[in-house]
Amino acid sequence: MLAVIAMYFTFAYDLVRSDFIKLISLYTALFLLSFKLIQLQKLNWKLLLGLGIVCRLIFLFAIPNLSQDFYRFIWDGRLIAQGINPYLSTPQQWMQSGNFEVIEQSRQLVEGMQDMGAGGILCSTVEVIQRGRKRTKKNLGCVIYLNEIPLKCDMSPEDILISES
Repeated sequence: MLAVIAMYFTFAYDLVRSDFIKLISLYTALFLLSFKLIQLQKLNWKLLLGLGIVCRLIFLFAIPNLSQDFYRFIWDGRLIAQGINPYLSTPQQWMQSGNFEVIEQSRQLVEGMQDMGAGGILCSTVEVIQRGRKRTKKNLGCVIYLNEIPLKCDMSPEDILISES
């Protein structure tokens, strides 16, 4: 049980997003240890529940190190707290307008949001097509019906393709 807690602590506070070997090793070891623990203690549900709660509490103060979305959540929350709608402009537009001093830590938040791995419909569609080409060894393509995509406001086709929301 102490090994599981120690590994969860390492996962929460000592894991860098780019260290894939450490990530997959910790994930595999935690899965196997948890599986074995459940197998051995399946009738002791109080122990398993307590361990589960302790393991979740370990993550309570950890920064979500496997995602950069939390930067955007903080940004949106700070704008909302000041009565500003975060969906009226992108963080980059906000910074270019010179209003960045209104938001605490605005430069760090915008820098943290860079390269979130998202890219809208266009990027995800291209990734799916590339995976299909690799698996089937065929020259695959697709048609994207932009008029079928629900929109909150009027957008050009180019904006729809690159929009992340």
